[in-house]
Amino acid sequence: MARLVQKFDGSSLSDPERILQAARLAVAAHKDGYEVASVVSASRQDIKNCLSFASNLSTQPNTREIQNLLTACEQMTSTLLSLAIESLGCSSRSILTQSLGLEAYKKIGADDLNSAAVETCLERGEIAVVGGGAMISDPRSLPTGISDCSDTLAIALGSAIDADKCECFIDSNGLFVADPQYVSRPGRISSLAYEQATEWSRCGANFMSAEALELASDLQLPIYIRSLPDPQDRGTLISHSLAVSGDTACGIVVDNNFASLSMTSETEAGTSEPIKGVASIFLRFGELGIDTDMLFMLSHEDQPVHELGFVVKEETLPQVLRIIEANSERLALPLLHVEKGYSRVSVISNGVADMPLIVCQIFEKLNGAHLPVKLVSTTNLRISLLIPGEFAAYAVKVIHDVIGYVQAKDELEFS
Repeated sequence: MARLVQKFDGSSLSDPERILQAARLAVAAHKDGYEVASVVSASRQDIKNCLSFASNLSTQPNTREIQNLLTACEQMTSTLLSLAIESLGCSSRSILTQSLGLEAYKKIGADDLNSAAVETCLERGEIAVVGGGAMISDPRSLPTGISDCSDTLAIALGSAIDADKCECFIDSNGLFVADPQYVSRPGRISSLAYEQATEWSRCGANFMSAEALELASDLQLPIYIRSLPDPQDRGTLISHSLAVSGDTACGIVVDNNFASLSMTSETEAGTSEPIKGVASIFLRFGELGIDTDMLFMLSHEDQPVHELGFVVKEETLPQVLRIIEANSERLALPLLHVEKGYSRVSVISNGVADMPLIVCQIFEKLNGAHLPVKLVSTTNLRISLLIPGEFAAYAVKVIHDVIGYVQAKDELEFS
């Protein structure tokens, strides 16, 4: 019998009607002949409320007890979905993450799971509901050091039970060329290769984690990004490049709330020695899971100074500043300049940086619209622009118009 993993995030299960809708989807798949395992994450609001409650009881809560608190939130969500499934006449059983043998702080992999409890449910004809995903990634930084790993758990579980596919339910009908909140009636993406989808996620598209997509690529597990409000819609298929259509359009992804940092350090005249201590601070960023982007280093020939710049999410800025301050002597006491309120607008498509016509058109139109671009970074899959947040929505519209214009004029294929 074919097997299916369904993934529902906390926002999809935020009220009784949504929980019942998720239950209907699980039951419908079961009636279609699938053995179904549903992976759910706890409501973000429930987690926030519990952590706030805990902080009022202890200023330095025990990490193990906080992990237990997160597990309790997940157990509540999985139990409610299981009850809803049974109310629709189908047997179900909720399963805790601990039953799968996962360890806190450890990266989830397909080989790490003990799927015996899930297998037992499926053999009994039950729908397995696995509550899991919230883990403490950094016990020194609560609540920001909590990661939702339910996407990765769903993919790993799919591999462990030999599922045929994974369905990830979100609030929209798949993925679009641009966010509908910025562009009216953008084209929908029918399919994406794993590499493209991973880049979308890294650039801020909130549909599935990049870690989960990388694991799905390694395991060659097809993913359907589907709509919870409109379950009849097929959504967007994410699979290997040979299985997706060849006319995939460019995607435009916006990620908000970035801070730009630059450090200027004086050096001896006539030397080209870069800022010292850079390796140590970026090593520390990596240990804490702090992502940095748009890194640049400059030497000024007419001045004995070196400049290092990069961007981070604003939510990580307090940690970043503490690390820089702790390493200020090693960095030769740099002058630090911080600017907040930036957005990163990324244009994503295979080989987009090697398409001079579209790159030229984008910068020409942005310049004509007087939109300030502070930094630019490129890879083979994307061009990212750092601009003040208040211009992000307009920049997306300008770029969307450029992509449509270039495609219509030259019939370019973006894949």
